[in-house]
Amino acid sequence: MSSLASRRSALSAGAIAFLSVAIFGLAEAQLSGDAQKCIDEKNADLVINYCGRVIRSAQPSISDRTNAYLARGRAYFARGAYDRAIQDFDSALRLSPSFTDVYSARGAAYVRKGQPDRAIQDLDQAIRSNPDFAEALNNRGLAYLAKGALDRAIQDFDEAVRVKPSFVQGFNDRGTVYFQKREYDRAIRDYDEALRLDPGYSLARVNRGSAYNRKGEFDQAVQDFDEVLRLDPNYVEALYGRGFAYRRKGDSDQAIQNFDQVIRLNPDYVQAYLERAGAYAAKGEYDRAVRDYDRGLRMDPRNAQAFNERGSAYALKGMYERAIQDYDQ
Repeated sequence: MSSLASRRSALSAGAIAFLSVAIFGLAEAQLSGDAQKCIDEKNADLVINYCGRVIRSAQPSISDRTNAYLARGRAYFARGAYDRAIQDFDSALRLSPSFTDVYSARGAAYVRKGQPDRAIQDLDQAIRSNPDFAEALNNRGLAYLAKGALDRAIQDFDEAVRVKPSFVQGFNDRGTVYFQKREYDRAIRDYDEALRLDPGYSLARVNRGSAYNRKGEFDQAVQDFDEVLRLDPNYVEALYGRGFAYRRKGDSDQAIQNFDQVIRLNPDYVQAYLERAGAYAAKGEYDRAVRDYDRGLRMDPRNAQAFNERGSAYALKGMYERAIQDYDQ
Protein backbone atom coordinates (compact mmCIF):
# COMPACT_ATOMS: atom_id res chain seq x y z
CA MET A 1 0.00 0.00 0.00
CA SER A 2 1.06 3.54 -0.11
CA SER A 3 1.49 6.22 2.55
CA LEU A 4 -1.17 7.80 4.74
CA ALA A 5 -2.39 11.13 3.57
CA SER A 6 -4.58 11.42 0.46
CA ARG A 7 -6.91 8.87 -0.32
CA ARG A 8 -3.60 7.32 -1.27
CA SER A 9 -2.98 6.63 2.29
CA ALA A 10 -3.06 3.04 2.18
CA LEU A 11 -1.07 1.21 4.83
CA SER A 12 0.36 -2.18 4.03
CA ALA A 13 -2.32 -4.17 5.85
CA GLY A 14 -4.86 -3.23 3.35
CA ALA A 15 -5.92 0.32 2.92
CA ILE A 16 -6.09 3.06 5.41
CA ALA A 17 -7.20 5.81 3.16
CA PHE A 18 -6.49 9.37 3.92
CA LEU A 19 -9.12 11.39 5.63
CA SER A 20 -11.20 14.17 4.28
CA VAL A 21 -10.36 17.55 5.80
CA ALA A 22 -13.25 19.52 7.19
CA ILE A 23 -13.93 23.08 6.09
CA PHE A 24 -17.08 24.63 7.45
CA GLY A 25 -18.74 27.97 8.00
CA LEU A 26 -19.56 31.16 6.21
CA ALA A 27 -19.90 34.70 7.44
CA GLU A 28 -23.43 35.80 8.17
CA ALA A 29 -24.92 37.94 5.44
CA GLN A 30 -28.13 38.59 3.57
CA LEU A 31 -27.53 36.98 0.22
CA SER A 32 -29.42 36.93 -3.05
CA GLY A 33 -28.93 36.00 -6.69
CA ASP A 34 -25.45 34.84 -7.62
CA ALA A 35 -24.24 35.39 -4.07
CA GLN A 36 -26.85 32.98 -2.73
CA LYS A 37 -26.12 30.42 -5.46
CA CYS A 38 -22.41 30.76 -4.71
CA ILE A 39 -23.11 29.63 -1.14
CA ASP A 40 -25.86 27.05 -1.75
CA GLU A 41 -24.63 25.24 -4.88
CA LYS A 42 -23.05 21.80 -4.34
CA ASN A 43 -21.38 21.31 -7.72
CA ALA A 44 -17.81 22.64 -7.50
CA ASP A 45 -17.71 23.93 -11.09
CA LEU A 46 -20.94 25.86 -10.62
CA VAL A 47 -19.72 27.25 -7.29
CA ILE A 48 -16.61 28.54 -9.01
CA ASN A 49 -18.75 30.15 -11.72
CA TYR A 50 -21.28 31.80 -9.40
CA CYS A 51 -18.70 32.95 -6.89
CA GLY A 52 -16.51 34.32 -9.67
CA ARG A 53 -19.41 36.50 -10.78
CA VAL A 54 -19.83 37.83 -7.24
CA ILE A 55 -16.12 38.54 -6.90
CA ARG A 56 -15.95 40.35 -10.25
CA SER A 57 -19.07 42.40 -9.57
CA ALA A 58 -18.83 45.95 -8.27
CA GLN A 59 -22.01 45.49 -6.21
CA PRO A 60 -21.41 43.04 -3.35
CA SER A 61 -20.71 43.99 0.23
CA ILE A 62 -17.46 43.04 1.94
CA SER A 63 -19.32 40.21 3.65
CA ASP A 64 -20.70 38.85 0.34
CA ARG A 65 -17.31 39.09 -1.32
CA THR A 66 -15.64 37.35 1.64
CA ASN A 67 -18.21 34.56 1.48
CA ALA A 68 -17.60 34.21 -2.25
CA TYR A 69 -13.83 33.86 -1.81
CA LEU A 70 -14.35 31.28 0.95
CA ALA A 71 -16.92 29.28 -1.03
CA ARG A 72 -14.83 29.34 -4.20
CA GLY A 73 -11.76 28.35 -2.19
CA ARG A 74 -13.70 25.41 -0.81
CA ALA A 75 -14.66 24.40 -4.35
CA TYR A 76 -11.05 24.53 -5.51
CA PHE A 77 -10.11 22.52 -2.42
CA ALA A 78 -12.69 19.87 -3.35
CA ARG A 79 -11.09 19.64 -6.82
CA GLY A 80 -7.61 19.24 -5.33
CA ALA A 81 -6.50 22.68 -6.56
CA TYR A 82 -4.96 23.63 -3.23
CA ASP A 83 -2.86 26.57 -4.46
CA ARG A 84 -5.94 28.17 -6.03
CA ALA A 85 -7.87 27.50 -2.83
CA ILE A 86 -5.19 29.19 -0.73
CA GLN A 87 -5.20 32.22 -3.02
CA ASP A 88 -8.93 32.63 -2.40
CA PHE A 89 -8.58 32.10 1.34
CA ASP A 90 -5.82 34.76 1.34
CA SER A 91 -8.20 37.15 -0.43
CA ALA A 92 -10.98 36.42 2.06
CA LEU A 93 -8.66 37.20 4.97
CA ARG A 94 -7.53 40.47 3.42
CA LEU A 95 -11.18 41.50 3.42
CA SER A 96 -12.07 40.00 6.82
CA PRO A 97 -8.89 39.39 8.84
CA SER A 98 -10.71 37.97 11.86
CA PHE A 99 -12.83 35.44 9.97
CA THR A 100 -12.01 32.29 11.96
CA ASP A 101 -13.43 29.78 9.47
CA VAL A 102 -11.06 30.92 6.74
CA TYR A 103 -8.02 30.21 8.93
CA SER A 104 -9.30 26.67 9.42
CA ALA A 105 -9.96 26.27 5.70
CA ARG A 106 -6.54 27.57 4.71
CA GLY A 107 -4.93 25.36 7.33
CA ALA A 108 -6.70 22.36 5.83
CA ALA A 109 -5.32 23.25 2.39
CA TYR A 110 -1.81 23.50 3.79
CA VAL A 111 -2.23 20.03 5.31
CA ARG A 112 -3.11 18.66 1.88
CA LYS A 113 -0.12 20.46 0.33
CA GLY A 114 2.19 18.73 2.79
CA GLN A 115 2.99 21.94 4.69
CA PRO A 116 1.90 21.01 8.22
CA ASP A 117 3.80 23.81 9.96
CA ARG A 118 2.01 26.46 7.87
CA ALA A 119 -1.23 24.62 8.58
CA ILE A 120 -0.66 24.65 12.33
CA GLN A 121 -0.08 28.43 12.31
CA ASP A 122 -3.49 28.99 10.74
CA LEU A 123 -5.26 26.42 12.87
CA ASP A 124 -3.76 27.85 16.06
CA GLN A 125 -5.26 31.19 15.06
CA ALA A 126 -8.67 29.63 14.45
CA ILE A 127 -8.62 27.78 17.77
CA ARG A 128 -7.48 30.85 19.73
CA SER A 129 -10.52 32.64 18.39
CA ASN A 130 -12.84 29.69 19.05
CA PRO A 131 -11.46 27.00 21.39
CA ASP A 132 -14.49 24.78 20.71
CA PHE A 133 -14.06 24.80 16.93
CA ALA A 134 -14.12 21.02 16.41
CA GLU A 135 -13.27 21.11 12.71
CA ALA A 136 -10.21 23.30 13.31
CA LEU A 137 -9.07 21.02 16.15
CA ASN A 138 -9.47 18.04 13.84
CA ASN A 139 -7.58 19.74 11.02
CA ARG A 140 -4.74 20.57 13.41
CA GLY A 141 -4.71 16.94 14.49
CA LEU A 142 -4.23 16.00 10.84
CA ALA A 143 -1.35 18.47 10.59
CA TYR A 144 0.36 16.89 13.59
CA LEU A 145 -0.32 13.47 12.08
CA ALA A 146 1.44 14.59 8.90
CA LYS A 147 4.43 15.64 11.03
CA GLY A 148 4.50 12.22 12.68
CA ALA A 149 3.58 13.72 16.08
CA LEU A 150 1.02 11.01 16.79
CA ASP A 151 0.41 11.62 20.49
CA ARG A 152 0.00 15.36 19.86
CA ALA A 153 -2.46 14.58 17.07
CA ILE A 154 -4.49 12.39 19.43
CA GLN A 155 -4.79 15.30 21.88
CA ASP A 156 -6.47 17.40 19.19
CA PHE A 157 -8.76 14.57 18.07
CA ASP A 158 -9.68 13.93 21.71
CA GLU A 159 -10.67 17.55 22.12
CA ALA A 160 -12.54 17.62 18.81
CA VAL A 161 -14.80 14.71 19.76
CA ARG A 162 -15.19 16.06 23.30
CA VAL A 163 -16.61 19.37 22.10
CA LYS A 164 -18.58 17.67 19.31
CA PRO A 165 -19.51 14.11 20.34
CA SER A 166 -21.30 13.51 17.04
CA PHE A 167 -18.17 14.34 15.01
CA VAL A 168 -17.88 11.27 12.79
CA GLN A 169 -14.67 12.32 11.08
CA GLY A 170 -12.97 13.01 14.40
CA PHE A 171 -13.49 9.41 15.53
CA ASN A 172 -12.32 8.07 12.17
CA ASP A 173 -9.22 10.23 12.16
CA ARG A 174 -8.29 9.38 15.74
CA GLY A 175 -8.71 5.71 14.80
CA THR A 176 -6.21 6.25 12.01
CA VAL A 177 -3.62 7.55 14.46
CA TYR A 178 -4.13 4.54 16.70
CA PHE A 179 -3.75 2.39 13.57
CA GLN A 180 -0.39 4.01 12.89
CA LYS A 181 0.59 3.40 16.51
CA ARG A 182 -0.37 -0.26 15.96
CA GLU A 183 -3.01 -0.02 18.67
CA TYR A 184 -5.53 -1.82 16.50
CA ASP A 185 -8.16 -2.51 19.15
CA ARG A 186 -8.33 1.19 20.02
CA ALA A 187 -8.49 2.03 16.33
CA ILE A 188 -11.38 -0.39 15.85
CA ARG A 189 -13.28 1.15 18.77
CA ASP A 190 -13.03 4.57 17.11
CA TYR A 191 -14.10 3.19 13.73
CA ASP A 192 -17.00 1.44 15.48
CA GLU A 193 -18.13 4.76 16.94
CA ALA A 194 -17.82 6.53 13.58
CA LEU A 195 -19.97 3.82 12.01
CA ARG A 196 -22.49 3.93 14.84
CA LEU A 197 -22.90 7.63 14.13
CA ASP A 198 -22.94 7.16 10.35
CA PRO A 199 -23.41 3.56 9.17
CA GLY A 200 -22.85 4.66 5.56
CA TYR A 201 -19.39 6.14 6.20
CA SER A 202 -17.39 3.91 3.85
CA LEU A 203 -14.00 5.36 4.76
CA ALA A 204 -14.37 4.26 8.38
CA ARG A 205 -15.51 0.81 7.26
CA VAL A 206 -12.49 0.42 4.97
CA ASN A 207 -10.23 1.59 7.76
CA ARG A 208 -11.80 -0.88 10.20
CA GLY A 209 -11.32 -3.66 7.66
CA SER A 210 -7.65 -2.67 7.43
CA ALA A 211 -7.31 -2.85 11.21
CA TYR A 212 -8.89 -6.31 11.20
CA ASN A 213 -6.35 -7.31 8.55
CA ARG A 214 -3.53 -6.16 10.79
CA LYS A 215 -4.97 -8.18 13.67
CA GLY A 216 -5.20 -11.27 11.48
CA GLU A 217 -9.01 -11.31 11.71
CA PHE A 218 -9.48 -11.79 8.00
CA ASP A 219 -13.10 -12.93 7.99
CA GLN A 220 -14.11 -9.75 9.81
CA ALA A 221 -12.04 -7.73 7.36
CA VAL A 222 -13.73 -9.35 4.36
CA GLN A 223 -17.16 -8.55 5.83
CA ASP A 224 -16.27 -4.85 6.04
CA PHE A 225 -14.82 -4.73 2.54
CA ASP A 226 -17.80 -6.65 1.12
CA GLU A 227 -20.19 -4.06 2.58
CA VAL A 228 -18.22 -1.16 1.10
CA LEU A 229 -18.02 -2.85 -2.30
CA ARG A 230 -21.74 -3.60 -2.26
CA LEU A 231 -22.27 0.19 -2.30
CA ASP A 232 -19.29 1.05 -4.54
CA PRO A 233 -17.88 -1.86 -6.57
CA ASN A 234 -14.92 0.26 -7.71
CA TYR A 235 -13.68 1.35 -4.27
CA VAL A 236 -9.99 0.62 -4.88
CA GLU A 237 -8.81 0.45 -1.27
CA ALA A 238 -11.63 -1.94 -0.36
CA LEU A 239 -10.71 -4.21 -3.28
CA TYR A 240 -7.08 -4.11 -2.23
CA GLY A 241 -7.91 -4.82 1.41
CA ARG A 242 -10.18 -7.71 0.47
CA GLY A 243 -7.50 -9.18 -1.79
CA PHE A 244 -4.99 -8.83 1.05
CA ALA A 245 -7.35 -10.73 3.37
CA TYR A 246 -8.10 -13.50 0.86
CA ARG A 247 -4.40 -14.04 0.23
CA ARG A 248 -3.79 -14.50 3.97
CA LYS A 249 -6.78 -16.84 4.16
CA GLY A 250 -5.09 -19.00 1.53
CA ASP A 251 -7.61 -18.23 -1.21
CA SER A 252 -5.19 -17.18 -3.94
CA ASP A 253 -7.77 -17.19 -6.73
CA GLN A 254 -10.06 -14.76 -4.91
CA ALA A 255 -7.05 -12.62 -4.01
CA ILE A 256 -5.96 -12.46 -7.66
CA GLN A 257 -9.46 -11.48 -8.79
CA ASN A 258 -9.44 -8.55 -6.37
CA PHE A 259 -5.93 -7.42 -7.31
CA ASP A 260 -6.86 -7.67 -11.00
CA GLN A 261 -9.66 -5.17 -10.36
CA VAL A 262 -7.37 -2.86 -8.37
CA ILE A 263 -4.84 -2.80 -11.21
CA ARG A 264 -7.54 -2.25 -13.81
CA LEU A 265 -8.75 0.79 -11.86
CA ASN A 266 -5.31 2.03 -10.84
CA PRO A 267 -2.49 0.65 -13.02
CA ASP A 268 0.13 2.45 -10.89
CA TYR A 269 -0.78 0.70 -7.61
CA VAL A 270 2.61 -0.90 -6.89
CA GLN A 271 1.56 -2.89 -3.84
CA ALA A 272 -1.28 -4.54 -5.76
CA TYR A 273 1.26 -5.98 -8.23
CA LEU A 274 3.38 -7.31 -5.37
CA GLU A 275 0.38 -8.84 -3.61
CA ARG A 276 -0.84 -10.44 -6.84
CA ALA A 277 2.65 -11.78 -7.43
CA GLY A 278 2.59 -13.39 -4.01
CA ALA A 279 -0.76 -15.00 -4.79
CA TYR A 280 0.59 -16.37 -8.08
CA ALA A 281 3.65 -17.73 -6.26
CA ALA A 282 1.39 -19.47 -3.74
CA LYS A 283 -0.29 -21.22 -6.70
CA GLY A 284 3.11 -22.27 -8.07
CA GLU A 285 2.80 -19.89 -11.05
CA TYR A 286 6.29 -18.48 -10.63
CA ASP A 287 6.65 -16.97 -14.11
CA ARG A 288 3.51 -14.88 -13.60
CA ALA A 289 4.74 -13.94 -10.15
CA VAL A 290 8.08 -12.76 -11.54
CA ARG A 291 6.33 -10.67 -14.20
CA ASP A 292 4.34 -8.88 -11.51
CA TYR A 293 7.43 -8.30 -9.38
CA ASP A 294 9.13 -6.91 -12.49
CA ARG A 295 6.24 -4.48 -13.01
CA GLY A 296 6.36 -3.38 -9.40
CA LEU A 297 10.10 -2.80 -9.56
CA ARG A 298 9.83 -0.75 -12.73
CA MET A 299 7.57 1.63 -10.81
CA ASP A 300 9.48 1.42 -7.52
CA PRO A 301 13.09 0.36 -8.24
CA ARG A 302 14.12 0.46 -4.57
CA ASN A 303 11.36 -1.73 -3.19
CA ALA A 304 13.14 -4.22 -0.91
CA GLN A 305 10.03 -6.39 -0.52
CA ALA A 306 9.81 -6.86 -4.27
CA PHE A 307 13.49 -7.87 -4.59
CA ASN A 308 13.21 -10.30 -1.69
CA GLU A 309 10.02 -11.96 -2.91
CA ARG A 310 11.17 -12.08 -6.53
CA GLY A 311 14.34 -13.73 -5.29
CA SER A 312 12.24 -16.39 -3.57
CA ALA A 313 10.28 -16.95 -6.80
CA TYR A 314 13.53 -17.38 -8.76
CA ALA A 315 14.80 -19.83 -6.11
CA LEU A 316 11.63 -21.88 -6.41
CA LYS A 317 12.17 -21.91 -10.19
CA GLY A 318 15.70 -23.25 -9.58
CA MET A 319 17.29 -20.00 -10.83
CA TYR A 320 19.62 -19.61 -7.86
CA GLU A 321 22.02 -17.04 -9.34
CA ARG A 322 19.14 -14.72 -10.18
CA ALA A 323 17.73 -15.30 -6.70
CA ILE A 324 21.04 -14.36 -5.07
CA GLN A 325 21.22 -11.17 -7.17
CA ASP A 326 17.79 -10.15 -5.90
CA TYR A 327 18.60 -11.02 -2.29
CA ASP A 328 21.77 -8.92 -2.58
CA GLN A 329 19.61 -5.96 -3.60
